[in-house]
Amino acid sequence: MAFSLPHPLEVEVAERMIAMIPCAEMVRFGKNGSDATAGAVRLARAFTGRDLIACCGYHGWQDWYIGSTTFNRGVPIAVRQLTLTFEYNRIESLKRIFAEHPGQVAGVILEPVGVIEPQDDFLQQIKELCRREGRC
Repeated sequence: MAFSLPHPLEVEVAERMIAMIPCAEMVRFGKNGSDATAGAVRLARAFTGRDLIACCGYHGWQDWYIGSTTFNRGVPIAVRQLTLTFEYNRIESLKRIFAEHPGQVAGVILEPVGVIEPQDDFLQQIKELCRREGRC
């Protein structure tokens, strides 16, 4: 069961998870993946003060993502322009986004492993690129 607002049981489970998972600093539960990714995108934008999101793969029906697909009817053009897509395992496609929009990318979102596994240190290259570009 998931609640709209934090429930005391969620706090207890979150505290236990943080104690058990060495890299976990915080935990937040969501009802579904769309809510989780929408929250992550909003947090990235708030933290960086930047608007653009670079994404790869499928991320639900929230406007921030679906506006970048062919199912974008009903999503305002201004919102559509805030999400830029890149190709999985093609780091050059992500580098191009950063080059064409310097200092504007708030975050990069993708499924790290799906049907196709990452090749040629793809995930590490994304991490290094984000660190180099700052704050995303």
